[in-house]
Amino acid sequence: MRSLKSSPKGLRQIREARESRELAIDREEWLEEASNFIPPVKNGKNVVPATVSIGTWKRFLQGKPVKPPYFKAFCQVLQLNWEEVVETEDEVESAKDEDKSSTIYDWDGAPNIPIFSERSKELHTLKQWLTTINVAW
Repeated sequence: MRSLKSSPKGLRQIREARESRELAIDREEWLEEASNFIPPVKNGKNVVPATVSIGTWKRFLQGKPVKPPYFKAFCQVLQLNWEEVVETEDEVESAKDEDKSSTIYDWDGAPNIPIFSERSKELHTLKQWLTTINVAW
């Protein structure tokens, strides 16, 4: 079963919907409400109500992938259409294309090269230590 995650636009919608409810992220109400939208699960011979963990809820809020039943349940709790919030294959492909085309590097944060020159003595000492130390594995 493939996981679902929100698109950047969907993540903004999720954040706005959650903030409009004015409940703290870690309140049990979110989980209890979401559990009502998830089909019961089979546990041996018994069918028991499904539950949702706080970790899954927080991953959803961060835009990380979660299993489809949880994703859809969380969207229902927030009164959002999950199909409008979810990241589509087209968005994933366009993001990959953008990553490939972006070859511009910002070297302003790169270390100053003179700081790293003339270290041959230290490298030689380090090499001796590493090759002469008798370590019992």
